Amino acid sequence: KAATDAVYTCNHEWTSNTLSWTVKSDTFTISSSSYKTEVGTTASLTCSVAGTDKAPSSWKWAVGGKDYTASTETGVTMTTSKFENGGQNNQLKLANQKVDSTTTCKISLDGKDYTETVKIDVIVINTKSTTVKLGSAATITCDVSGSSSEPTDIFWGSGGSNIQEHHDNCWLHR
Repeated sequence: KAATDAVYTCNHEWTSNTLSWTVKSDTFTISSSSYKTEVGTTASLTCSVAGTDKAPSSWKWAVGGKDYTASTETGVTMTTSKFENGGQNNQLKLANQKVDSTTTCKISLDGKDYTETVKIDVIVINTKSTTVKLGSAATITCDVSGSSSEPTDIFWGSGGSNIQEHHDNCWLHR
């Protein structure tokens, strides 16, 4: 496995002379991360390439067996950043997410294809408003379902501030 850029020399030796060819091996990374979004909202996925001396010749995304190379239909936006400092990003936005899915970022670099998988985890958040007399206690609920993993934190907020002491009032349902 390649761990770093390297230069290799291929030597062919005969009794009277040696012929050498130099071959350069460039390593790069392709990365993305899983994404959580609420049902009915837009998923914004980013795939990144770093450590290469040129931009990929093409970017594609495969969603549900269909390849996207540009914004070809309503609700799909694809944007590629400028190639800088050996790296480039490509962002795919998919509107109105309904179900979990696996999406694949595909790049072509030096005539070879590389892929990176991104999982979209669509969650459902249900809240119920309540009417209460000023100064009285109120019970409010927040149900989260459909997530493939536990949240790192659950908290309530009001007026832009977190209300940590009410942490236990938000119930997680699987």
